[in-house]
Amino acid sequence: MALNAKELVLKSLKEKDGKFVSGEKLSAELKVTRAAVWKQIQALRKDGYTIESKPKLGYRLLGVPDVLFPWEIQAQRGRSLIGHSVHRFDELDSTMDKAEELAQAGGEEGLVVVAETQKRGKGRMGRMWLSPQGGVWLSIILRPKIHPRYAPILSLMAAVAVARAIWRVCHLEAKLKWPNDVLLEGRKVSGILTKINAETDLINYVIVGVGVNVNVNPASLDPRLREAATCLKDEAGREISRTTFVQVLLEEKEKLYRLFLRRDFTAILNAWKRLSDTLGRWVRVEFQGEAVEGEAVDLDGTGGLLLKLADGSLRQVLAGDVKVLRNR
Repeated sequence: MALNAKELVLKSLKEKDGKFVSGEKLSAELKVTRAAVWKQIQALRKDGYTIESKPKLGYRLLGVPDVLFPWEIQAQRGRSLIGHSVHRFDELDSTMDKAEELAQAGGEEGLVVVAETQKRGKGRMGRMWLSPQGGVWLSIILRPKIHPRYAPILSLMAAVAVARAIWRVCHLEAKLKWPNDVLLEGRKVSGILTKINAETDLINYVIVGVGVNVNVNPASLDPRLREAATCLKDEAGREISRTTFVQVLLEEKEKLYRLFLRRDFTAILNAWKRLSDTLGRWVRVEFQGEAVEGEAVDLDGTGGLLLKLADGSLRQVLAGDVKVLRNR
């Protein structure tokens, strides 16, 4: 992907690792006038970059804003499938809706939509997902040529990617609650939502939405959910670079998705099971007015939850809200 003038100036400043580089040298490297370099420096400052300038020394980069700019997210992505194209917005109603709009218009596989805030973020079962400043709210277009029955594995896969990113960036051990919640010390830090468009036997596209409370202020969360929710900043005891988190998340997502494309579903399911906070517990699953209780004993080959009921029989559950009642 070709970089524009502003991105080229930023790249050059980053390569100097905090040292000064003269405007003359930047001008020669980029084959533009010094006035054009100055214009891009001003544009970067407007974006929130801290750039010091001194006569005879030039410019040096002192600080990068905590903003999910596409060029920052893509800086370490290389020849990637997921994240090769990033559409960023200050605010959206929903990244899911925007990604679906782009998918219907032919948006390519791996395209990512990210927003600093969402006005009407989507949660499971038609619920609202509050999406204040400081979080990671993104959706990804996927187009696997595969039977729709395997689509639920994409949700489990995304949860594993989030948990792995949390470990790599924050050194915190996340657990997974079926089907798509990511927990830290029993409190929800992330949720996954998938929406599928398919024919009878083939997926057209899947939108995978990911919401992560990274540096979210707890006061901005729904008061009814504050006790059950947490954020990475609070758990790690420090501010987390959202750009780094998204880079690592997309990297982990791509590793798992390539397994999915090779139909190595067992590897993905086993990865989820190793992080499970649901299996081995007696749970109650509610869905569309129905409730069933049993011990969560395993996942089936498509990501469904297998419950062992009180009478010893097995029950497959494909969707629903899980409440842990007790350990086995």
